Amino acid sequence: MAAVAVSMRALSGNAVALPFVCPFDSQSDFEMFSVKDNDGDGSTWFYDASAGNVTSGGAWGTPDDWLLFPELTLQGGRESSTS
Repeated sequence: MAAVAVSMRALSGNAVALPFVCPFDSQSDFEMFSVKDNDGDGSTWFYDASAGNVTSGGAWGTPDDWLLFPELTLQGGRESSTS
């Protein structure tokens, strides 16, 4: 079986306005985010279509993998939070 390779994804275009809600239940939701395999082990965040969610393949050792939010548009003078 051939090895699987994934290129770094990056959001281009306009920033996302608030409120921002992402259920992570589709590949297109996942593609709004950028993935950084900082430890270079090839095992990192991916969309699992069979489970319908986003998961990390780097669960062993000391994983150093990042799932980065798309650029968000914040307004001055307003408090914003994430959850």
